[in-house]
Amino acid sequence: MNPTEDATELPATTIAKGLATRPAYLLIFGVSFTFATASGAGFTVGLSNSVPSITITSAIVFIIALLSCLTTAYKSITLSEQQALSAGDLRPQMDVPNGQPPSTTEEGEGVLNISFPETLDSDFGTAIEVFLFGVHQSHILIRYYNLIQEKLQKGCRMRILLLDPNCTAAVKMTAMRFPGEALEQQELSRIQSSLSNYKKIQEKYPQLVEIRVIPFLLPYGGFMFNWSTDEAAVHIQRYTFQVQGGSHKPKFSHKGKGDRWLHLYRAEVLAMWDAAAPIN
Repeated sequence: MNPTEDATELPATTIAKGLATRPAYLLIFGVSFTFATASGAGFTVGLSNSVPSITITSAIVFIIALLSCLTTAYKSITLSEQQALSAGDLRPQMDVPNGQPPSTTEEGEGVLNISFPETLDSDFGTAIEVFLFGVHQSHILIRYYNLIQEKLQKGCRMRILLLDPNCTAAVKMTAMRFPGEALEQQELSRIQSSLSNYKKIQEKYPQLVEIRVIPFLLPYGGFMFNWSTDEAAVHIQRYTFQVQGGSHKPKFSHKGKGDRWLHLYRAEVLAMWDAAAPIN
């Protein structure tokens, strides 16, 4: 999922929460709202009695008070909420230990990563085998299109595993992951569009690119590099259910011979590949 995924929590709800936890902002907001209301009434009186000075003064005060209201309301929102608001993603935050925000750099027990490590791009760039898997992986195609083309020109082997668009039940389930009323047709269109674009790449490199679809809602998506070698690496983003997702999906990376999670994910992804069917 990407930042364009639908969200249903109203911005007013987030603003109200922010104001309630910041008394100073709440006071400023209240005073500004009072001035706006009073100036609105003055504007009406000025128009009714044909008094230009009252009308103009009230209009100016109203605009200033309204801007103050909006600015105070927005500033009352936390930085993470502002980022979510600008991205159109206001789903409930995921619970994390001790109330700390998800980490993008730290490693260790209990840490929730919302970004892939910097090694992802280098792993992608040096891989001789690239396995892309997920519901539709449209964002990967957009972000790495040029790199995919470069790697295929050099003979890189590529596998792509996506959700079968003909499996109505799986498509319906993927729409259920979003809170509110996400449309099944929207998810279906994204899957079909991705398959169409990946198929164009396959037609250009038929000996290097394999595409399969599976009638099963994958629990995660991501990348697997060099899966048939001892230098395998996997980067997973877990699909969330009706909590914050988009670019904030929980992400995990595993590599190295001794990493048991790597062996588990590799075995599972390869098993799903065997269970999938080649695209027509």
